[in-house]
Amino acid sequence: MPVRALESRLARWVAGTDPRDLTTNELAALGAALDTLVAPVPEATDIPEPLRSLRGTAVVTPEETMALLRQRLPRDALRKIILLLNLLASAKGTWLLSGGAYAKAFADLEVADRVKMLAKLQTSPFEMHRATFTLFKGLASYFIYANASGRLPATLNSVLGYPDHADRAPPPTTNYDAVPQFHFITLPPDHGPTDPPITLHYDAVIVGSGAGGGVAAAILAKAGPNGHQ
Repeated sequence: MPVRALESRLARWVAGTDPRDLTTNELAALGAALDTLVAPVPEATDIPEPLRSLRGTAVVTPEETMALLRQRLPRDALRKIILLLNLLASAKGTWLLSGGAYAKAFADLEVADRVKMLAKLQTSPFEMHRATFTLFKGLASYFIYANASGRLPATLNSVLGYPDHADRAPPPTTNYDAVPQFHFITLPPDHGPTDPPITLHYDAVIVGSGAGGGVAAAILAKAGPNGHQ
């Protein structure tokens, strides 16, 4: 049986056809994961408050996280998350996922050991291990830093360098002359291999990939071969 099919069958057996609620130990495992990826670092005096004291579950609880996941994920994905948390809720499951490194439930590990375990999962050759890290990282990034609960400290935005309100955002530019203008090359239609080859002569060819790269390429091209406009 393919691994994915086996995983789906096992997840259905553990979580049920209609994904069940999490047990107390499974909620503890989820909370431990949130508090591992977003954990207080009191010794890091170079990190300003409130970031230094921020704890994941202070912003979003495990119960709220699962409620939000139920709103957004299909049942098959929910079942796999419950399967994962079921493993982490026990010493044997954590031992299995950690490759034999830890024989305690994930929530019972020290923060430093949880960090080591997640870091190891991130680079594991096994897909399920990497998916575990990606899942927890995604949960922390979205549900905590996106402030899904509304309890993220208001001052955190300024610490991170983001405006916390639309009226504090930088005003849009009105100097459209400063915006690079793109002039696309007009080529004759291609009628196939019978057409003679086209030869184009340029001082340089600048290629930009993505929004930033495209703008940089336009500015360089506008500056010309001598480096100034």
